[in-house]
Amino acid sequence: MADVSQYAVNHLVTFSIGEEDDLASVEDATRKLSVMDAQGKIWVQEMLLQVNGSSIKLFDIDSKDELENYGLAAVARCEAVRPESRSQSLLLLVCQDPTQLKPDVHFFECNLVGVRTFSSMLLEMTELLNRVFDDVEAFVGKLQKSAEAFRVLDQRKRSARGRRREPGEGLLTIRARPPSQEEFEDALAKIKYSFSILARLQSNITNPTSEELIHFLFNPLKMIVESSGGPEFASEVRNPMLTLEAVTLMRGCLGEKEAELWHSLGDNWIRPRLDFPRDYAAPYTPTFRSGWEPPRLDSSGQPWEDPVEMQHRHEERRAQVSNSLLNHKKWWKVQNRYGQVGYVPYNILSPIMNGEESGVQNHKRTAQVNGTSPVISKVSNCCSTPLQAARKNLHIQRAPDTNVPLGYDSNTAEVQTWLEAKGFNPFTVKAFGVLSGAQLFSLQKEEFKAVSPEEGARVYSQVTVQRALLEDSGKISELEAVMKKQKRKLEGMSE
Repeated sequence: MADVSQYAVNHLVTFSIGEEDDLASVEDATRKLSVMDAQGKIWVQEMLLQVNGSSIKLFDIDSKDELENYGLAAVARCEAVRPESRSQSLLLLVCQDPTQLKPDVHFFECNLVGVRTFSSMLLEMTELLNRVFDDVEAFVGKLQKSAEAFRVLDQRKRSARGRRREPGEGLLTIRARPPSQEEFEDALAKIKYSFSILARLQSNITNPTSEELIHFLFNPLKMIVESSGGPEFASEVRNPMLTLEAVTLMRGCLGEKEAELWHSLGDNWIRPRLDFPRDYAAPYTPTFRSGWEPPRLDSSGQPWEDPVEMQHRHEERRAQVSNSLLNHKKWWKVQNRYGQVGYVPYNILSPIMNGEESGVQNHKRTAQVNGTSPVISKVSNCCSTPLQAARKNLHIQRAPDTNVPLGYDSNTAEVQTWLEAKGFNPFTVKAFGVLSGAQLFSLQKEEFKAVSPEEGARVYSQVTVQRALLEDSGKISELEAVMKKQKRKLEGMSE
């Protein structure tokens, strides 16, 4: 957040409401823009639009000369409009200084970086989740083979007392060796990591759902915990820390026995990173047996960011204590503990009492896997089957509530209903529910994240999808087609 924000824009045209331009309203100006655009009479001029706490200024992009300076009180309207001749929305500014008899209507085209669609983000997270599952299943398979070899070797030792060593016992001895401590740690970390990814995907995957996949993951988790000699070893696995939304999801969906196992693993597993000191655990970067790595750039050409680490940052900002610097308007100027200053809606702030921030002390215990434990012989061969079966049907679908209307003409009540139907939390619904449809569509991604660090990016993604649906409601989702293809591929491999 900053006191001054600056954006590169293309100025298209400026009209004056009145007889001079034969315009009686902003709507007339929008229609005239469409006519001029269709006739090729729009002349684009690059500018810098600068916004601070008191004014909106326009500068020449080359000379940096100030072209216009409007106090915030002079800005009558600021919203996104979509003329018939344009496939993308334009920025509309209606400004009227006290000395002006009629307002000026400015139209701008924003120089945005490529939009990272909601569908592409889901695809990336689903690919990441499947890679995690691949490694967990591979580890479980290795554990099962080790357990089976241990069982056969143990039977031979009992029945072959006094007899010579049988052929193949050397190979069985090697196979009976349990995975290394590092492999146990990696598998446990990836299970924790998958919990947070599943929380991210909760409202967007079905058959199986995130909740069902969490149930399936508790089978290998239980097996790994038992094979390592009990919960002590797993309890020391810090990275990755769980997100708050993952903890919330698990608290609401675990059965009695699953919850008992989960709580036995201690604070590193049942509390979100928000509850720990900032330097308690380093950021987690998974590595994969296959050598696969996430793409260096995401689908919009921006550097790829880990979705779990991104969520940690959103939740941290959401939980930060802010000091009110200016609070006589609907948007309050606030400062957080890191000195960052910005504006947030008054209705998302709540006073807190001293002592409400909490942390935990670092644990110094060091646990190790008991490599010679006979517990490994108790591993069941059926434990990994549910997860493998579930993944064959994993696909992402459009949210079932897309028929809840949201358009540029939606009022605040309709926006609130739409947000609730999308499953956003009450804080998010309250923060964005004060806006009309046009105002919601006019916000940029960073503005969504500033208002709601926890869910702002998801609201932005849903709004982007809704805008695309409005433009072409009959278009088949590219994501849906890709996932159907992946499903057929997985089904073919299993036959």
